Amino acid sequence: MRSENPPEDTSSPLTWDFTRSRDISLVPWPRDQMGSLSCSRDVNGSVIVRFTESRTFQGVIERVGFTQYGGKVVNVELSFPKQTLDDVVKSADAIATDWSLKKEKIERWQADARARGYRAGRLSITKADATPQLTLEIVKSFNKEQPYAIEFQVGWVKETAAAMQNPLEGEMKYDWDFSQGHDVTTVSWPKEKRPNPDPFYDLTLEREVRVKITPEREFRSYVRRVTF
Repeated sequence: MRSENPPEDTSSPLTWDFTRSRDISLVPWPRDQMGSLSCSRDVNGSVIVRFTESRTFQGVIERVGFTQYGGKVVNVELSFPKQTLDDVVKSADAIATDWSLKKEKIERWQADARARGYRAGRLSITKADATPQLTLEIVKSFNKEQPYAIEFQVGWVKETAAAMQNPLEGEMKYDWDFSQGHDVTTVSWPKEKRPNPDPFYDLTLEREVRVKITPEREFRSYVRRVTF
């Protein structure tokens, strides 16, 4: 399956192939973040991501995020360029077609966005029974001319949840550990989002997280999204 996202990019695409292995050595995981469960990097160009023999994404994205558990990539988040309402609907419709997602929500969201403008909520379509699992979202980009963007996630959620029921032996790993401080580097804050006036970092997860709040307190639960 192939998903297109305009505008086209003629440069050589970055390629990741998870058809045989999802070891984190296959992705550009920062060496200083090997203990973290997530990382991301700017792309601003073409990518090809082969998830299975029959499921491949090809398109232009701004950013890619990876989540790992037990040394294996368990979720890939593709953040698309900012787009107008009409263009983002076309892109979402193309992804829904290629990945067999229901389009009714896109049509309802488009009508709501035309009626209410920027006050319309985000669109979220999840296909939990697929392998790997899929989530397509239209989010606000906070750009006046191109106010929307797509976030497309492909993940092995069920497999990861099962593994978390039997955690690996050894030291407990946390998604975020604030027990020794709460600098933005603790959450791999994207560089372009660190300075004001954009003090928020919104991350879609749809998985169980472990957060060390203080040396005595921790949080562990399944969450869809976290905002820093």
